[in-house]
Amino acid sequence: MFPKVKGIVAMDSDNHIAYNGMPVGHAYSKEARDLDFRVLKRYLRDIQENDVVVIGEKTYGQTSRLLEDNALIYQAVTSSKQGVHVLGERFYEFQEGDDTLATVQQLAFSAAMENDSRNIHVLGGVSVYKAFERVYDELVICRFHGQSEGTHKRLEFSSKLKPFHRVVHIDTPTYSAYTCHVNS
Repeated sequence: MFPKVKGIVAMDSDNHIAYNGMPVGHAYSKEARDLDFRVLKRYLRDIQENDVVVIGEKTYGQTSRLLEDNALIYQAVTSSKQGVHVLGERFYEFQEGDDTLATVQQLAFSAAMENDSRNIHVLGGVSVYKAFERVYDELVICRFHGQSEGTHKRLEFSSKLKPFHRVVHIDTPTYSAYTCHVNS
């Protein structure tokens, strides 16, 4: 059985996931940020022991404490511009001409298959989300309503990512969270 690919992403109404190098939530109210933090903590708590977590180096730096608190630190596949750390044991250095996004996906699937993982969890940043955009089975989208000023990183999923079923968990004037089950 192949592992399912799941993920969680926070973005604003225009699909920005970062402002001025910080996660999108930093540009919004404390109430919306607190709600988003609780949703992320809940998501991390539901990750199973053998599941693989895929996360970019910068995002890892911003969330490593949460990963440690949930004992997920040794299940991480981290990606940087130089290469990929796989489960804290080995490092794959990107070579000139490598399709880095495909390499990240391939290494994550290999790690999941080696460890009999049922799920691969994608936690971001932009390039890590893009590496898996055509293979998501489930994606939790946390949306901050409104816009903010500053330098933005935008996440655009291809038209291949079309939810066939959406479950709304939270819907307030400033924040919403829902799970998209993607047709495979």
